[in-house]
Amino acid sequence: MSLQRLTTLLSFLKLLVPFPLLSLAFPFSHLSGIFFHQRLVLGFLLLRRRVISLCLDEAYVIIQMKKPVQMIIPPTVESVIDEDETSDDDFLGPVAKKGKIDDELEGITQQLQSLYPVGKCEHDPTISCFHYRPSNLHFELTRGRLLVWARNIRDNKPGVSWTQISLSSALFHASQAIKKPTSPTTPSTSATALPALPATPIYPGGYPNMPMVPYGPYPMPAPMPPPMGMYPYGGMPVMQAGGTWTSLAHAEQYSPPSVHVRSSPPAAPEGYALADFCAEYGLSDDIKAGLRQLGYEPGERLTDVTAQEWHNAGIKPVQRSQVMRAYNKYKSHGKRIGK
Repeated sequence: MSLQRLTTLLSFLKLLVPFPLLSLAFPFSHLSGIFFHQRLVLGFLLLRRRVISLCLDEAYVIIQMKKPVQMIIPPTVESVIDEDETSDDDFLGPVAKKGKIDDELEGITQQLQSLYPVGKCEHDPTISCFHYRPSNLHFELTRGRLLVWARNIRDNKPGVSWTQISLSSALFHASQAIKKPTSPTTPSTSATALPALPATPIYPGGYPNMPMVPYGPYPMPAPMPPPMGMYPYGGMPVMQAGGTWTSLAHAEQYSPPSVHVRSSPPAAPEGYALADFCAEYGLSDDIKAGLRQLGYEPGERLTDVTAQEWHNAGIKPVQRSQVMRAYNKYKSHGKRIGK
């Protein structure tokens, strides 16, 4: 190996090795003596051994690459279904549990469809209908109503069974019924229609009927009797005017008594008891027992009940809020509240 090539190689190795790690220095001069070549070869070997040892202990490689393109891979079933640690079911994740719940709701829905098939209701034989008898309401059992009813049955909601629904739901509200309830005892608040005018004119209400006499009456009642000379027989009695003369302004203000009808709020249907009230607005049996202890019946006022009376009846503050919401709905539906 020539001196020039060896010098070039050592310079290249010095560039590869950090300066603090290179503890050897070599003076490149021809005046170093006859042993310069041997010393240079020995130094090269020592430097190479040092570089190899450093590379084996602390060397690292930095590679820069472009950012890889992200590919959208659809998730598999195994990646979606995760194990729920709080679940008692083995090997059932959220998706599998949801499918199990949906199957349970579907089974309850099919049983409701078999209990209320098309044609069972006499009023609506062309659809699947449920008749809520306490309020005489008819509901079409659509898919949404069946799922709501099935969910309430599954969750054991108070007041809900296979033959009973809760009117607190939006789909089973009274405004969603097919037919409105009819109450035979509710008085009519509209004015009674007047009969048609007769073919012959009649006297106004301020004038009584003329008495029966053996001769024809005057065409119109007069305030004073006519002179005696107008009759062929002077001995005939003079017919008096029947009733007091009334001005036309007074006659125009007259109205038949049948027009004035007393208006009153509609009364609750007959037989509407506390149990019907609790069932209609989804109140629990504990609340019903507390209302019975208060002596409450539908139509009475609850705003006068004190907090101590609620407490003595065993109705908690949260239950009291439920009762007052049902009470306000009861009033808004046009039910009669005692004053």
